[in-house]
Amino acid sequence: MPSILITGAGKGLGNELAKIFSSNGWQLYLVVRTIESAKNISQEIETAKVFISDITSEDYESQLQKWLEGDTIDVVINNAGAGSKEPDIHSATAEQLKTVFDTNCIGVFSTIKGAYSSLQKAENGLVINISSRRGSLSMQSSGAAKVVVALTHTVLVRPPKTY
Repeated sequence: MPSILITGAGKGLGNELAKIFSSNGWQLYLVVRTIESAKNISQEIETAKVFISDITSEDYESQLQKWLEGDTIDVVINNAGAGSKEPDIHSATAEQLKTVFDTNCIGVFSTIKGAYSSLQKAENGLVINISSRRGSLSMQSSGAAKVVVALTHTVLVRPPKTY
């Protein structure tokens, strides 16, 4: 049975993706922020494994790694995201931008790093990063979100196996 890790699975697109993958026979590993979200999704999808955490918390990466220990993850979907409530750089604050960056860049990197050992066990591990215009730093300020795309590529390049 293929397995998938989805962040931001407590609501919206992440929740719908979880339902679709579950109905197609995938083992789900879901990251949600609240106990309420965990209860709701566990009632909807009884076989889902649910991890309650904020992807911006300092211990998220190590806790995710510990939670996934020994498991194989075929696909990671980085769906959790944040966007500034302000329409442009002139009205946005540094604190808002920090929240967006921490979620959309550092959180994505931490998820990949925390799931790395489990992804390495998969025959063809895949990472999918979902972003929206609202959550894109490149649409709101300096384009720093592009760093995560480069990091994702770099992190997933595997050295050739030796036999």
